[in-house]
Amino acid sequence: MVVKQFKRLYSNSKKNHSLGNALCKKKIFFVTFSILIVLCSCISEIDRETLIYDNNFETVDLTNIEGGNVTSYLGQNILGTYNNGGFKLILDGLGRHDYVQIQALLYVHDSWDGNAKSPDGTDYWGVMVDSSEVDVFKTSFSNSACSSNYCYMQSYPERYPFLTFPGTGASAVNLPAFCKSDGSTSAYEIDLIFPHRKSKIEIVFWDELNQPNTNDAQCDESWSLNNIQVKLLSF
Repeated sequence: MVVKQFKRLYSNSKKNHSLGNALCKKKIFFVTFSILIVLCSCISEIDRETLIYDNNFETVDLTNIEGGNVTSYLGQNILGTYNNGGFKLILDGLGRHDYVQIQALLYVHDSWDGNAKSPDGTDYWGVMVDSSEVDVFKTSFSNSACSSNYCYMQSYPERYPFLTFPGTGASAVNLPAFCKSDGSTSAYEIDLIFPHRKSKIEIVFWDELNQPNTNDAQCDESWSLNNIQVKLLSF
């Protein structure tokens, strides 16, 4: 699922385009390096959309990926699982473009605690581009059930530290756990767009998870990705 409720306006000063003038056919979540989020329902028409990367890992193709690891979940190959780690996707020789779009299916496995305080949380997940000190997107997820006494909130589909209920924005919840017998998995369809014009891009998918009271951190909580697509957008 695209982050449907949230959009971003970004002014393209180089070509003096305004992304707030014309309706687009679909809702897209815009992220800028200034970390400014604005609700909107329109962007300018896309002149060109070029798919430059598409991988569902069924052939275990890890070309252009550093730190890749393929395993199986629900009868399909996935990239992962990761706990306090991640991987880098490197794409070079890009043609002219104004923005990059990243789409992927994210599986949040087992006992993520969202925005819980130490020692159980916060459990972060994010995307960084071109070694920037500012994340394109940084959020948190929770697979914890709420009770009358407490609820470990998450930030998705917004950026951390906003608070939403566990499973907000998920395309599926209560999927089988990856490891824990009493755990579960939630699925999220990530869709990010951000300004970019370089001929090379390095995309880092990362996490920072906290689980001090377990002997097997990887089993306690982890994540994986599937169906990764990267597109160049020109206006």
